[in-house]
Amino acid sequence: MAEPSILETDPAFEQLSRRDFLKSTAALGAGLALGISVQTAGAPRNAAQEGQFNPNAWLSITPDNRIVFVLDRVEMGQGTMTSHPTLIAEELEVDPAHIEVAFAQGVGGAYVNGAPNPAVQVTGGSASVKNSWEPLRRAGATAREMLRSAAAKKFGVPLVEVSAAHGQLLHAKSGRSLSYGQVCIAAAQEQVGEVALKKPKDFKYIGKPQKRLDLHQKVMATAQYGIDVQVPGMVHAFVVHSPTLRGSPKAIDDAACKAQAGFIASVALPYGVAVVAGHWYQAKAAAALLKLEWEAGPLASTSSATISRRYHDLARNGTGKSIRSDGNVEDGFKAASKLIEASYEAPYLAHATMEPQNCTAFFNWDECEIWAPTQFPQLARETAARVSGLEHARIRVNQTFMGGGFGRRIPQDYVEEAVRISMAVKKPVKVLWSREEDMRNDFYRPAAVNYYKAGLGKNGEVTGFLARVVSESIVAASTLDFISTMSPTWVPHGVKRAGAAMAAKTYRSIAPDGTATEGTASFAYAFPNHRVEYINQDNGIPIGFWRSVGHSFNVFMTESFVDEMAHAAGIDPFQFRRRLLKGSPRLLGVLELAAARANWSTPPAPGVFRGIAVARSFETDVAHVVEVSVHGTDYTIKRIVSAVDCGLAVNPDIVRSQVESAVIFASAPHAMGRSPSTTARCSRATFTTTRCCASMNARLSRCISSRAQPAPPA
Repeated sequence: MAEPSILETDPAFEQLSRRDFLKSTAALGAGLALGISVQTAGAPRNAAQEGQFNPNAWLSITPDNRIVFVLDRVEMGQGTMTSHPTLIAEELEVDPAHIEVAFAQGVGGAYVNGAPNPAVQVTGGSASVKNSWEPLRRAGATAREMLRSAAAKKFGVPLVEVSAAHGQLLHAKSGRSLSYGQVCIAAAQEQVGEVALKKPKDFKYIGKPQKRLDLHQKVMATAQYGIDVQVPGMVHAFVVHSPTLRGSPKAIDDAACKAQAGFIASVALPYGVAVVAGHWYQAKAAAALLKLEWEAGPLASTSSATISRRYHDLARNGTGKSIRSDGNVEDGFKAASKLIEASYEAPYLAHATMEPQNCTAFFNWDECEIWAPTQFPQLARETAARVSGLEHARIRVNQTFMGGGFGRRIPQDYVEEAVRISMAVKKPVKVLWSREEDMRNDFYRPAAVNYYKAGLGKNGEVTGFLARVVSESIVAASTLDFISTMSPTWVPHGVKRAGAAMAAKTYRSIAPDGTATEGTASFAYAFPNHRVEYINQDNGIPIGFWRSVGHSFNVFMTESFVDEMAHAAGIDPFQFRRRLLKGSPRLLGVLELAAARANWSTPPAPGVFRGIAVARSFETDVAHVVEVSVHGTDYTIKRIVSAVDCGLAVNPDIVRSQVESAVIFASAPHAMGRSPSTTARCSRATFTTTRCCASMNARLSRCISSRAQPAPPA
C-alpha cells in the first residue's frame, strides 16, 4: 500500500482553500529565493536607544564606557565567543578583552547566515566566522566612524584630525582625548557612508593569540548552560521514549507514580511519555513506576544487520547517480595491469554531547518563552509556534552556553517536548534527558558503505578509479526544518510540509545531497579516469548533521583505499600521494610538512606502524601522520603529527585547540567504527600548524588512514 501523501494526511493543509494554497506557495517560493541570497546584515540603526549607542544589531556602547557585543552564534566550545568580538574589535579599535559578550535573545533579521548556507540563524557547517567575517568588521568600522565624526564636532576640528585607538578618540595636535562613552550618545546622530576596512597587514588583534573571553565564566562556573537554567515556579520533566525509534505510547498507567513525592502529572508525547515532578530525581523515580504499552512504529523490524547487507549489495552491484566523472573509467580498467577492490562500512553514530538534551519552556497562554542550548534558535521559535499555535512574535528564545553540539542541537525535538509539557501542566518546565535516553533517541550520523575499484599500470600509475557511496540524505531529512524556518512566518505549516516533501524528493532523486559524498567526490587526486556514484537509501531512521558530516566517513574510507592502492603498486604511501597531488599545491604542502615533521623518511621503531593521510574539508587542507603500536586487538597511539592550512586564523590558539581536540576526539575507537573490543591509548601528540584561516572549525576528525580489508586478487 502506498504511503499517504502530505496532502492526504495533514489537517492544516486540508483546511486551506485553493486561493490560500496558491498565495502561500508563491510566498514560500519567494522566501526560498531570498533564502539563498547574500544577506546584508547589521545596517546601522543610527539612533540612541535607552541612553546608549546601538549602531547595529551587534554593538552597544554606554555613557559609562561599557562596550557590549551581542553574539548571534552559539558558543559550544569552538570559540565564537572570542573570534566574533575580535572581528568587531579590530575595526572598532578596542582591545577584545574590554568587550562584554551577551548572547542574542532575538532571532532572524541581521543574524541570519549569508550564502552559501541557507539564510537562517544557525551555527554549523564551519561557517560562523566565514559568514561573519565582513559583516562584523563592517559593523565595527561603521561604529568607529560615527564615533570619530561625533568627536570631531566636540573638538571643533576636521574629521581627518581625529583618530581612534584603544577605545579612545584622539586629537593629536591639541593632545585632547575622549572615551567612546563620552561621545556615544552624540554618535548615534551621525551619518556615515561606505567605510573602508583594514588591510591584513594593519591587523592588531586578528591573527594573533587572544585570551578566550569565555574562559573566566567557565573556570568560575558562572557560565549558564541550558542544564543550569532556573525559572521561578519551574517544575521538572523526565522523558521516557519509545523502546523503538518512532514508536509512540499506546496506553499509559501512572497510578503507581501518584504515590511518589513531588509527582505532578504524566504527559503523552508523540514518541514518549513525560513524568513531571517538583525535582528531576523525583520525576525520574516516578517514571520508573510507569506501566506503558507502545505502538512499535514503522522501524520495529529494522536492524543494523539488514541495513548492512543491503548496503553492501548495492555498493558492489548497484548503479548510482553519477556525482563526478572524468575520462572513461571502463577504458582505464581495461588498460590496467592490476585491479583492486575494497568495501568499507561506517555505522550509525550518536553525537554523545557532554550536556544531554534539555530545554526550559514556559507557555503562558498568549506567549511562550524558551531557554535552550540550541544551534538553531530560529527553528526553536518555529517549533514552538507550530506546537503552541502562537504567533512567532509572541515567542522568545533565550540562548545559553552549550555543552557540545556537533550538529545534534540543530533538530529541536527537545524544545518541542518542553513546550508541549508546559502547555499540559501550565507551568514553566525544564526537560532534561537522561544519558541513556540521549543515546537511544539521537538524530544519528547516517550509516554508509563505500565500494572502491582501481586500476593500476605497470609503473603504479592509476589508470581508473571508481567510488560508489551508499548512504542516506541528511539534507532531504532536514528539509522541513530549513524550509519552515526560511518561509514567511504567516505561511501555514501544511504548505511548509508540502514544500519540504517536494524538496526532499528532489534531493533523493534529482539533485543528490552533496553532504553524502563530500570527502569522496571532492578529492584532489589527479586520476585521469574516475567516476563517483551515489545511491541514496532512506531507512526512516532519524538522521542529522554530525561533526564534519560526510567527510567523517568518506575521507577515512577514501584515504584507506588510497593506502590499498599504494600497497598494491608497491609504492610508499607518502610518495604515492605526492605523485597524485602535483596540481594541488596547498594539499601537497601540508602532506610534505606533516611527513617532514614526522621524520617519514626514517623507519619507525620495531613494533610501531605509521600511516599518512590528507584531506580537504570545509576549505581547510590537512594532513596527518599517525604512529601506533599494535598488540592483537589492542593498539596504542604513539604520536600524531598534524599539518593544517586554513588560511588566516582569527585566533591561532583556538585553531590549535580545535586541531588537538579533534584529533583526540577521532582517536576514540567508537569514532572510527572499530570493534567494541578494541581499545586505544594516546601517549603523545605533536601538532604542526601552517597557515590558518577564519573558516577553520576542526574538520580533521576522520583523516587518520587505516588499511582496508585485503582486496580480492586481480
